[in-house]
Amino acid sequence: MKLEIIKECGWKKIYINILDSNHQSVRKELLNFNNKKALIYFNLSKEKFYFLSNEKGYITEVVIISELTNKVSIKYNKKTKKYYINLIDDVNLYGCVNSVVLKDNKNLWFRPNKAKKIDIIIPKNYNKNKQYPLLIMFDGQNLFDKNNTSNYTSKNDPYGSWQVDISMSNLSKKTNKEFIVVGIEHTDIWRTNELLTETTKFPLKHKELLEENERIGYIDYLDNFINETLLPYLTSNYSIDINNIGIGGSSMGGLGCHYIGLKNLGKYKFILSFTPASALITDLAWLDFYQELNFKENIDKLPIFYFFQGNNGELENLLYEGYKELINNLIKSSYPNSLIKSYIEPSAEHNEIAWRYAFNYMIYDIFK
Repeated sequence: MKLEIIKECGWKKIYINILDSNHQSVRKELLNFNNKKALIYFNLSKEKFYFLSNEKGYITEVVIISELTNKVSIKYNKKTKKYYINLIDDVNLYGCVNSVVLKDNKNLWFRPNKAKKIDIIIPKNYNKNKQYPLLIMFDGQNLFDKNNTSNYTSKNDPYGSWQVDISMSNLSKKTNKEFIVVGIEHTDIWRTNELLTETTKFPLKHKELLEENERIGYIDYLDNFINETLLPYLTSNYSIDINNIGIGGSSMGGLGCHYIGLKNLGKYKFILSFTPASALITDLAWLDFYQELNFKENIDKLPIFYFFQGNNGELENLLYEGYKELINNLIKSSYPNSLIKSYIEPSAEHNEIAWRYAFNYMIYDIFK
């Protein structure tokens, strides 16, 4: 039996060909990806013919169709009862990750420890005499490995990471540009509250998607934390180009960067919003918000707005409809078309694989 993995362009699909002893081929799409390493899993309870070891006498030959990938790693996870194939490229380390806990009694008053964990990825050849663009992202726990930025080549992590370190390494090699990337971690019960707008001013359109205790929005406090605690810490300890700062996030984080990126006109050069949960908020609330910002009068302060949206799965279907309204409302409010860049992939689901793919395109476009 021969297993063949094929990479294709476009949405960067991976297909698998299973060639049995009668030389009959079965072609199945397995995974979407956009970098030189892909993680593919097989559920043995559903796909009985996927044997990747000597089990029951089968010996599987793995053939990789790509000049970019030169190593294959196959592991079986006893807990999930799945095999994992890692297609491994020789990825150069982008740099190191520094972690710090920042306390802010004033703005993080609702958190028991009044603090947030921050992860900072520093380019490998960091030069304190050079100013670096800064990218602030929510859900730092899913962006990159905290101990060793090459660990994604050896661990079973098909959905748990954006692999920002690998994307930035590839970007650096292609464009000779480098970012400092900061991840604000959201790993506890306060995530939704921290990323939600104040609902007295931004009424909810889909209350049923949030638990009752999640419907109190603290994002203005999180914004204050960024402005009053995080940015001063970063500019004091790292060489930051304060005129080249971006902000990004997905889902609730996409809603958060949508709001914070526009609220602080002139501070952020670009916003990366991945399948934003902005559909939770009524269109009228967003229109009122846009009107207050007066895009026509502040056109020189407007950031480039990057959007990514899928349309596969119940949640993504709902957010897709909200995304269309979001774009219409921005344009209706005189936001220039030239500053709105959208990436739509109907087959994309609401997960890190899709956001990892989109991040590559967005970040490359910024420095292209």
